[in-house]
Amino acid sequence: MLSALKKIENSFWFQNGILAVILLSAVVIGLETSREMMLAVGGFLHALDNIIVAVFVAEVLLKWGARWPRPWDYFRDGWNVFDFLIVVACLIPAGGSAIAVVRLFRVLRVLRLVRVIPRLRLIVLTLLHSLPSMFYVTLLLVMLFYVYAVVGVYFSGRTIPFTSGICPQRC
Repeated sequence: MLSALKKIENSFWFQNGILAVILLSAVVIGLETSREMMLAVGGFLHALDNIIVAVFVAEVLLKWGARWPRPWDYFRDGWNVFDFLIVVACLIPAGGSAIAVVRLFRVLRVLRLVRVIPRLRLIVLTLLHSLPSMFYVTLLLVMLFYVYAVVGVYFSGRTIPFTSGICPQRC
C-alpha cells in the first residue's frame, strides 16, 4: 500500500495533474475578480474552487500516507510546509473583513508552481541563497555610479545646478 502511494506521488501524471489544478486555480481566482463573471457563473466558480481545495487536501493526505508510519517526515521539506500552510489557510472559513485575507491565501496557491516546476524552484532557491550578497552588489553599484558621476563632472567641467523642478534655459 505504501509503495503504491509513493509511486503515485512520484508519478508523471500525478505531478502534471497537480500542475493543471494549480493553473485551473489561477484561472478561477482571476475570473472571480470580474463582477460580471461572478454574476453570471459565480456559483459554478465557488463550486469549482471547493473542488480545487479538495484536490489539494487529497494531495496532502496522499503525501502523508506515502510517508507512513512517519507522516511528520512530510514537514521536513520546506516546500511541503509551504503547500500545507496554503491548503490550511484555504480551509479557514471567513466572512466580513477577513475574506480579503482568505482571498490572498487563495492567490498564493499559484505560487505552488514554484514547487512543481523544477527549473523555477532552482531559480527561486538561487535567488534566496544570493540575498546576503545583494548588499555587496548594491554597494558595488553605488560606488560605480559615484565614480562615473565624478568622472562625468570632471570631464564636463561644470555641474548642473539643481533647481526647484525648473529646468535652466539651456535645457
